[in-house]
Amino acid sequence: MVFSNTTTIENCTIDASGIVSGILGNPEIGGATLFIENATVKAKGGSTDEGGSMLQLLNIILNNCAITTPAQAVFNPDEAALVDFDGNIITEQVVIEPMETYPLYLAGIQVTENNAADLSAIEGVDGAVSYNDATKTLTLNGATIKDGDRYYEDDRFKISIDSSIKDLTINLIGNNKLEAENIGLLSFRNIKINGYGTLTTTASHTEGEPASAGIVAIGNVLVIENCTIDAFGFEAGIRGSYQKTLLIVKDATVKAKSEIENISGSIKFFPGLILFDCAITAPEGAIFDADEHGVVDANGNLVTEQIVIEPTTGIQDVENMKDIAIYPNPVNDILHVEVSENNFGVELYNIFGQQVLKAQNEREISVSELSSGVYVLKITTEKGIYSRKIVKE
Repeated sequence: MVFSNTTTIENCTIDASGIVSGILGNPEIGGATLFIENATVKAKGGSTDEGGSMLQLLNIILNNCAITTPAQAVFNPDEAALVDFDGNIITEQVVIEPMETYPLYLAGIQVTENNAADLSAIEGVDGAVSYNDATKTLTLNGATIKDGDRYYEDDRFKISIDSSIKDLTINLIGNNKLEAENIGLLSFRNIKINGYGTLTTTASHTEGEPASAGIVAIGNVLVIENCTIDAFGFEAGIRGSYQKTLLIVKDATVKAKSEIENISGSIKFFPGLILFDCAITAPEGAIFDADEHGVVDANGNLVTEQIVIEPTTGIQDVENMKDIAIYPNPVNDILHVEVSENNFGVELYNIFGQQVLKAQNEREISVSELSSGVYVLKITTEKGIYSRKIVKE
């Protein structure tokens, strides 16, 4: 079968074979884009030296179906063909079958209803790994996940976990590793990493390839809770999307490090960082700077050495502290802060992690000019850092 321009195969069965190729794009126009939706497609060719089962294609887009044979087969735009795990053009029979698929890729292979229960069957995935679409939970239990090819705007990225699932939760059990050339974890939607395990993600960098980061979050929020994260990348340890992505760390240990001078930052491209029951402990004097969109040193420069965020001893929720009272809540005009100590700081953050108010030793805080909504109040005393949600009417 020879296709020109864009062709759709939908709700049917195709069985194509040929001496050169089973399915071939028109080489005179540089190939074709092939859409396959809820269909069964079999293709075989390649009895010549320049043959392949599916060739001369600009792209193959699958909807509600997936490649089932051979295992680990993927489309490679550099070859304009389907290739195997080692990058060789496939000449044996290719089978694409209808099934539910998810916008989640491990080591370059898409998660489907067929492999979700045991993702260790994917080449490059070791340990106990599974995905539950009902709860949107990816569970890593003693897992090591290597990278695989993903293509964005004609650039090839080597990524361990690539997710576009809304509100994905990654549940960590035991010690887990992501080993990638470009990105360990890439998420385009809101994501939470939790559990009581650890995740070490290392993104090396090869000259001429796209820069690397341990974790890249491009959704509205990245939450790290009750776990340990150690992220390294040449460009960034953990990076967001400038004005969009809020980083929230709750009672967790986070280590992040970058390598490239001048253009990198260990934690960068976040408009806000909110810490619950934890604090930046290294390097000394480091703080989050909203203007720089990242963690900076005492001189205001983005930190490229290792940043450490750790649970803070003695941090308690304000509702359980008898020596602190906050009222009224909800509040319309004046927020009263009763603290037994004389020296304390008050900070108020909006839901984007941006600081909207800061005061020192003030017990009556005017919030009348703030927009209605939910805010996070932080009170810092010698005994610790206390936080509470405040509703502005």
